[in-house]
Amino acid sequence: MPLAASEAEPRSKLTVLVVEDNPSDTELEIAELRRNGFDVQHDVAQTREEVCACLDRCAYDLVVADYNLPHFRGMEAVGIIQDKNLGIPLILVTGALTSVTAVECLKQGATDFVLKEDLTRLSSSVRRALAETLLKPEQARARQRMTEARYRGLGRKRSVPGMTSPSARTLAAHHTSTLSTNPWVGCQTPPACARIELTAR
Repeated sequence: MPLAASEAEPRSKLTVLVVEDNPSDTELEIAELRRNGFDVQHDVAQTREEVCACLDRCAYDLVVADYNLPHFRGMEAVGIIQDKNLGIPLILVTGALTSVTAVECLKQGATDFVLKEDLTRLSSSVRRALAETLLKPEQARARQRMTEARYRGLGRKRSVPGMTSPSARTLAAHHTSTLSTNPWVGCQTPPACARIELTAR
């Protein structure tokens, strides 16, 4: 009997921190991920202290957070992740979220959001978040290379045209020396005594 696609393919290991106060919702989210090919290990946190302790103790691939808990908000976890400089993607799972609030959450650092009534989107959102996380280091390196190339280009543009050869530099040095020994340099009209002296010569 042929295996189903999810059984035939290797299961992706996934370590998740679930920020949720409802055990039933946690079970549904984990079941959805496992049904779509993830081998999930997870911890659950409900407060800021628990989130901090879990993040200090374990290297998670992903955080799945309810938007609004009795003593904590999912977006606070984004701030904790940023403060700890962890770079872990966070997906908000919520019962209701206005489009304005959703956009604001994404601006503040949430990777994506999924409605609890549409958990079938969770696995695809997780895969996209993980792929983006893997790309970030390469994107950062590419930006660094572009920045370095731009500064090298600016350095070349600031070079004085015609001053690259030894002969040109020698001529410029002689010209500068001549100007520095001429007492009338900078005067539009030499003084009268200078004109008399020149006439006498």
